Amino acid sequence: MRKFAVIFAVLISAVLKAGVMDSYDFANDLRFNTIYSVTQDSRGYLWIGYDDGLARFDGHVVEPYRQQTDTLSLKNVNCLHFLSEDILLAGTNRGLFKYDIRFNNLEVYDNDLIKFDITDLVCSEDGMVIVASSNGVYVYKDNVLWRKLDESSGLTNNNVYSVFLDREKNLWIGTDSGISYVSLKKDSCECHKLSSQDRYSKVFADEYDNLWLCCNENILVGNRKSVECGQKLEKVAENTEAVTALCRRGEVLIGTRGGGLLRFNTGRGISPVLSERIYFDPINPSGLGNIVVSLCEDRFSNLWVATFDGLKQYSQKHDPAFVSIRHNPNDSNSPSHDVISSIWCSPYGEIWMGTAEGLNR
Repeated sequence: MRKFAVIFAVLISAVLKAGVMDSYDFANDLRFNTIYSVTQDSRGYLWIGYDDGLARFDGHVVEPYRQQTDTLSLKNVNCLHFLSEDILLAGTNRGLFKYDIRFNNLEVYDNDLIKFDITDLVCSEDGMVIVASSNGVYVYKDNVLWRKLDESSGLTNNNVYSVFLDREKNLWIGTDSGISYVSLKKDSCECHKLSSQDRYSKVFADEYDNLWLCCNENILVGNRKSVECGQKLEKVAENTEAVTALCRRGEVLIGTRGGGLLRFNTGRGISPVLSERIYFDPINPSGLGNIVVSLCEDRFSNLWVATFDGLKQYSQKHDPAFVSIRHNPNDSNSPSHDVISSIWCSPYGEIWMGTAEGLNR
């Protein structure tokens, strides 16, 4: 799975109402250079997955997790997901770990995963844990392995990039050479292949049950139920490598690598249509400003776009709609750096971003 390195990585938190950024520096607390994942617990603590492990940030101090034994190697934390209020799952490039916040206790979730890269995590409402890895898909019930899906069971490829669980408990699996789906309602878990070619890096569905597949440099869409019945997917964009996506009411936004931001109109019973391609750097289409790596929507319905050339904010109140927020050495309320690798909106009205320098809030 491709990741974006962040030199002297940091976070930024922007308080939306006040529009103020307070600067911090992680240099004396924690030396890490790549942020892969960020999440927040019910107590308001921010949990950071990075190349050298896991850390907690309380708004003032960064507390890295310290290894209890030499046998537990919590490195390169690709994805984080809370299994419960106190149990945090951490997917790494060497397996899946379970961290108990109450007792500061870390343990391996499954020893069979310890040699493999964990690329995606999904937890269902009924407690099922679905783990995408470089060795297939592992499905757990009550923390016990229930099914393993790989090439021997009909998967197109063991190297899995993305998994998506739809409302009818069909699991869609995007791999290095094709895409399949499996019904988790049935004990048989029979794999249905939609394609055995091309790399499917991202799979998701919008509010109208349209299935979106990001395949190589193409974006394909189709009604989920129709796709299950064999209907061909429609190509809605090409020559575009998708990096991130966000579903909002009536539209789907897709950030690309060098192709800017794509906006699709969606609706019940109609096919999604590409309504706009936004180049934040129209003079240089292949420039850093058109590499969109992360998207989020805050509680005020503002859209925030992370690029390699600053932060972009969209609001219907703005004219123009997109406002660019870039580093200014003479302005303490500007971002610490223009290179932004990740962004996350907290329910408390803050924007958190992994950038190339500094901590802002």
